Amino acid sequence: MKRYKINENTKIIFCISLCIIASGLLLVFPQNCADGVRRGLRLCAETMVPSLFPFLVLSSFILSSGITDFAGEKTDRIFRKIFRCSGICGCTIFFSLFAGFPVGCSMASELYSKNKITQSEARRIALSSVNAGPAFVIGAVGTMMLSSFRAGVILFVSLSLSSLIIAFLSRFILAENMPVTKKSTRSVSISQSLVSSVYNASKSMFSICAWIILFSCLINIISYSGGNEKFILSLKAFFEVSTGCAELANKESPVVLAAILGWSGLCVHCQVFPYILRIGLKAKYFFCSRILHAMLSSVICHLLLKIFPCAVSVFSSGTETITKIFAVSAPAAAGLILMCAIFILDLDTSKKV
Repeated sequence: MKRYKINENTKIIFCISLCIIASGLLLVFPQNCADGVRRGLRLCAETMVPSLFPFLVLSSFILSSGITDFAGEKTDRIFRKIFRCSGICGCTIFFSLFAGFPVGCSMASELYSKNKITQSEARRIALSSVNAGPAFVIGAVGTMMLSSFRAGVILFVSLSLSSLIIAFLSRFILAENMPVTKKSTRSVSISQSLVSSVYNASKSMFSICAWIILFSCLINIISYSGGNEKFILSLKAFFEVSTGCAELANKESPVVLAAILGWSGLCVHCQVFPYILRIGLKAKYFFCSRILHAMLSSVICHLLLKIFPCAVSVFSSGTETITKIFAVSAPAAAGLILMCAIFILDLDTSKKV
């Protein structure tokens, strides 16, 4: 009983200390805080919403329309043999490699809430699906920051292989005996699926943008607080992945950038944490998987660079360049156009009926 009270008091004292520190920073650095918020809003409006929102809609549509059920039935045997998980779980892991950071965990949470996958499978998806998408890794980090398309591809392959290794290793820790996947007979309204997908994606996007603005404010304060330059850069990489990559691209090798991308940054961790809590994954497992992902990505990147050496150039400025590459996403645009076409056809068919 005494121990419980001490723990509760410690939590309260810690929260009070954080509030005092935050209030002090707002008073001491008011202009820097305001600049950080503006930078975060600009990053959300010009970068995150154009690049991420279409993928959030697409992932939600894939779940609600029954595409995952169909794909899971066709690949169930393969994924059970290799990863010891259902086809739906395996398809979600592979889709998360291309969708971007919060999408995989979001899909895991939604599939678990609908009883399409087990809790163990949802946890395994969350451990192996916090990935940077190809638009960011190949386009922004590789082509724009390092001036090397090959370096971007090597980084993306390193991250993807390390994620699949974690998914395979998790079969020995979190795997369980699963029932055979049942065929889905539920009739799906495509128009209703699209409407609900946009609504769910909007809620997720709002939460993501809120975290980005908060960490942008924090990073801006860190930038002007002074101190050792290497320590400041390390903090930036620890807190926010895009800022860390932009500032270290002209100072470190792709091997270091692979580790930063594998870690993903505390900002991304906060974005996916609500989904992690819903599926009951312990924080220690999640953070261990992030550290392992960073280490594996770095090692694989080092080996790939020995096999496929590539020259990288000095990168000058990160903010505007990242914005441009994110603002244009051909796969996302094609996906949206396809869904709009399906939506129109579905409405037309309903009218005739």
